[in-house]
Amino acid sequence: IPNEHVLYRLTKGEKATEEDLTTYYEKDPNKDWGNKLAEAYAVSLYDDLDKTGKLLKIPSLKNSKGVSKFILNPENGVVKQTSKPYHYSWWKTNKIDINCVETVKVL
Repeated sequence: IPNEHVLYRLTKGEKATEEDLTTYYEKDPNKDWGNKLAEAYAVSLYDDLDKTGKLLKIPSLKNSKGVSKFILNPENGVVKQTSKPYHYSWWKTNKIDINCVETVKVL
């Protein structure tokens, strides 16, 4: 991760919590992830605030209540652009203070 890489994530509440950083693998560890196993261990983030808000059209995300801004640094883990040009997968470390994550939009 370059220093101060800014990415966004939809959150269940108005403020981000540790629950918002649950990976797909943690939600369903018994699923056969096949060639998507590495991405299942990551958290999805987006580099475009407007496109992040448009994700509310996806049924599993439509009840989101906020958009939080994450300012990530190398000690926060590894980030890779995956799938869409604005989508990033974040393999996080435990070195993120969720209380320092800023809510940038309440939905």
